[in-house]
Parts: sequence; C-alpha cells; structure tokens
Amino acid sequence: MRRLRLALSRFAMKLLLLLSPLLLWFLPLCAYRKLRVTAPIQVWRWTGIATGIVVCPASIGVYALYWVAGYLWIFGFPLALVGMLGLLVGMIHGDPVYKIAIMLGIVERGTVVHGTSNLYIALLGALLWALVYGALGWAIDLWRQWRLNVRNTA
Repeated sequence: MRRLRLALSRFAMKLLLLLSPLLLWFLPLCAYRKLRVTAPIQVWRWTGIATGIVVCPASIGVYALYWVAGYLWIFGFPLALVGMLGLLVGMIHGDPVYKIAIMLGIVERGTVVHGTSNLYIALLGALLWALVYGALGWAIDLWRQWRLNVRNTA
C-alpha cells in the first residue's frame, strides 16, 4: 500500500511539473483584467506584451496536454487535439526565434539546444514576441481610441 502511494505521489509530481507552464497563461489574463479597469486606453498594448513574454513556454505547456490525454483513454481525445494545437503554436513561435539565435551567434547551426543556450533562446523569444504582440496591441489601442473619438465628435 505504501508503495502504491509513493508511486501515485511521484506520478502526481511529474504531472504537475509537466503542466506547470499552463499557469503562465494567467499572466496575460490578469494583465487584461487589471488594465481594463485601471488603464483602459492601454489595455491591449500591455496585454500583448504579457502574451508575448509567455507565449513560447506556455504553448509547450499546452502541448503537454497531448501527453496527459494518453492517460484518459478515449475521453482524452479532445485534450489531445488541444495539445496538438499547442505543438503548432510552439512551432510557429519557436522557429523564428531559433533562426534569429543562429544569426546572432547564440547557438550554432545544426546543434541540439541544451543548458544555458535554451535559457538565452527563451529570453530572446520573450523579447521578440513581446515586441510583436505589444506592437499589435498598440495598433488595436490606437484604433479603439480613434473609433471612440470619431463616435464622440459625431
């Protein structure tokens, strides 16, 4: 009985570590909810920056759902589809960062990324996607502000 409890607790810890990157999706959600009240003019700009910071590791967390679905047999099929979507998002966001890291000399072409190089690539990805999604959010904020000004002058 004790062995079973130990095995279950190890399994639960592995599952928790596997799914912990999913918690990163709460950062953009909390930023949106807070800024919607405190700074509604800048809400999409900061939500975009927060999304860009977490999109690479959080998409890997969504991909982990694919592996969790295997423990749920046929009931895990929808979860596996969401996991495949996470893999797609991770590949879309990871490839440009890897190419830029090669161009900057952070990693060499054709090598496996491990150790501190993985950290540098993750930080580069956070910077790149925070700029991209922040600029997109800034454009949405400008469009919303323009629409509000047109509505008030009419």
